[in-house]
Amino acid sequence: GAMSMGGMPQWHLYHLDTFDNSETGVWSKDGRSVCAAPNDLFLGGHCKLAGTSTSREYTDLPPHTHVRVSARVHYFDEWKGEDIAMFVDKAGVWSQSHEWCPGFLTWKCLKFGVDSCGR
Repeated sequence: GAMSMGGMPQWHLYHLDTFDNSETGVWSKDGRSVCAAPNDLFLGGHCKLAGTSTSREYTDLPPHTHVRVSARVHYFDEWKGEDIAMFVDKAGVWSQSHEWCPGFLTWKCLKFGVDSCGR
């Protein structure tokens, strides 16, 4: 049934993908990587999704009027203005470009930057 609080409808969690089991095979490109300890598994990684895309289709959703999608993005290595985008029903709903070192003093980024998964 529908959840509400104070008469306001609330979100329901339909699916949570943590990429920690073989269910990731439902993505069109499903290469996974791991980083850090404890293990942080994620879709993609070095040379797995660069310059390409992946997709997933959700079917048999319960009746709804809105959908909320959230994701966590890891910007590993030297992103030099490349961008990432999310599409829902073939419509762009979010995009962001990233610059690993947003300045001209690259040596500072190399010296003081966070090496979270190897550079």
